[in-house]
Amino acid sequence: MNRNLQALLLAIFRLVKATGLLATGPGRYVFERAYNAYKPFLEAGPVEQLRPFVGDGAWVVDIGANVGFFTTRFGRWTPNGAHVLAIEPEDLNHRRLTNAVAKAGLAEKVKIIKGVVSDADGTAILKINPNHPGDHRLGEEGIPVAAYRLDTLIADLGEPQIAL
Repeated sequence: MNRNLQALLLAIFRLVKATGLLATGPGRYVFERAYNAYKPFLEAGPVEQLRPFVGDGAWVVDIGANVGFFTTRFGRWTPNGAHVLAIEPEDLNHRRLTNAVAKAGLAEKVKIIKGVVSDADGTAILKINPNHPGDHRLGEEGIPVAAYRLDTLIADLGEPQIAL
């Protein structure tokens, strides 16, 4: 994405956040609609090109699922026993992801894990970026979150075929 455009959008985000509007239901609703409109055009690219990779009975893994942009798309595309494993550690994003999956009628196709994927099972520290809702990272300071090895999560699912 164009760095100048991204900087502008993040500056607008910080201004709107400072007003307190994002802490309201309507404000968050408008933000998420804008996010879902911006994401395919300015960040993710032609998402539909991923659709052929979502096959019968296979699973798609969305690490850092945020509010569900990819998770809900993958969930709609999953044919014949396919599922999505969505992993998101941050509280607000996790709640919004859970709501988005439920509203889309995908709860039976999507398994949501609250945590991070790491090189070891246990606890990790999540550094929250207050200026960018999708840029939280593992760090030395922050909040403790559950950490899982991807191999552990896949084994817990019974070793399904992973498509994407």
